[in-house]
Amino acid sequence: MASTGKGRLTLYYHPFSYFSQRAALTLEEKGLDYDVKIIDHHSDDNKNPTFLKMNPEGEVPVITYNGQNVPDSNKILDFLDEQFIDSPKLQPDEGSPEGQKVRQWRNRINNIVIEIVTFGAIIQKEHITKNSQFPGASTRMIGEKLKTTEDMCKKYSAKYPENKELFEKKVIKFRELHQSASDLDVVKKEIENLDTVLDEIEQQLQETSQDFAEGEEHWLLGKTFTAADVFLAVLLSRLRLVGLIHHVQDRQPLLTAYYDRLQERPSFKKVCMLSLSPIIWIMAVQKIKKTVPVLLGIGLVGVALAFGYKYIKENDWSPFTK
Repeated sequence: MASTGKGRLTLYYHPFSYFSQRAALTLEEKGLDYDVKIIDHHSDDNKNPTFLKMNPEGEVPVITYNGQNVPDSNKILDFLDEQFIDSPKLQPDEGSPEGQKVRQWRNRINNIVIEIVTFGAIIQKEHITKNSQFPGASTRMIGEKLKTTEDMCKKYSAKYPENKELFEKKVIKFRELHQSASDLDVVKKEIENLDTVLDEIEQQLQETSQDFAEGEEHWLLGKTFTAADVFLAVLLSRLRLVGLIHHVQDRQPLLTAYYDRLQERPSFKKVCMLSLSPIIWIMAVQKIKKTVPVLLGIGLVGVALAFGYKYIKENDWSPFTK
């Protein structure tokens, strides 16, 4: 691993947060040693005054290093490139044609409204997804959670009145998100935008592949795995999770091959693949509980949690190894 020099890196994140995965994948690709603190959005982890000093928006990811607090996955990637020059550089110099192209692809992928894609696919699962990683019970659970988020934000407005304005903004944000994700037409429109971006990525891979022999490993813009690939990797992982990866596999042969290569990459396995297994087990229990006595259901939850803990420890998942 590349040396972090003086001080210690700490990543505040949630393993299933889209933007948190970008930050974690950046750290892994750069080979940096770091500590992890998991932030639970449904507790006061990201609403208490201490966390809000690190990020006044109350969002993850955030990294801390040498007294500096850096929120936002975009800014985190650029910060790490600037601070750790002996580790692989993910964003080439902006003045170079390659650097400009990487930045353009980062911006293009950012134009996808991933919140609508994610929650829309979960709520509208029966209409638009195939092979979703979410059991039916979790679909209902997450849909209901969006509805109750308003009450949660109001609760913390009372607990931390000095941050009432922030929580009121979050209430509005979550209300709008739930309305959008519940509107099938809105979700389909955003998936059309997603398809357009995927078509453009396929065209870029076609251009890039001309410089490589058949079967020779390459990434979006060439031999080097860049920040554009970090963004694309997390996008593809999310599409798999919510049951939209068929938008790639049914239409994009080069991007499908790219995704196959990606799944063999150690950083992607650690951040975007192994971390999914425990949550699937835990959420599946919600469905089982409806068909078994309550006490047995409680026991199954314990078994699932124990399995998840054991699984991620054995597979070197970052929260227990960093």
